[in-house]
Amino acid sequence: MPDRKRNWDKTPEGQQYNNDYKRNHYDRVGILVPKGMKEKIDTAAREEGISTSAFIVRVLTAYMEKGTE
Repeated sequence: MPDRKRNWDKTPEGQQYNNDYKRNHYDRVGILVPKGMKEKIDTAAREEGISTSAFIVRVLTAYMEKGTE
């Protein structure tokens, strides 16, 4: 018997749920970086063991907190 729970997010209903969740809980930000910087960001995130998005959020949060001290 296939593992329905594991593959649920691949169904149209699962994809719709994921899209709705992201739309309601996250803002999307697109950035352009100089050529070569994306790979450096990806490498730094990998070294931290987190996603590129999580790494960027961590760096921006630290920067903003530093500015309020």
